Amino acid sequence: HEDHANARMMAELIAEAPVDIDLDTVRTNIVIFTLRKSADAEAFVAKLKQRGVLAGTVYRHGIRFVTHRDAERSACEEAARITAELLRQ
Repeated sequence: HEDHANARMMAELIAEAPVDIDLDTVRTNIVIFTLRKSADAEAFVAKLKQRGVLAGTVYRHGIRFVTHRDAERSACEEAARITAELLRQ
């Protein structure tokens, strides 16, 4: 499943940023991670959207990505790169 591989790649890239993510849980096309310092997930998702990256929230501090089989790897790489960049700010 290419969407599962893309999710794993995204998770690994995002894990390099200051974020709480359990890579062992990324087995399908879903990536969930928790923002540190009790950061606001809705505000972070809004920042992602401004950069063209769509994500959802999980509770107050969690972010959720779902990859799709039609999403190209390069688009997933760019989404992960933007996410990690924003997490480092």
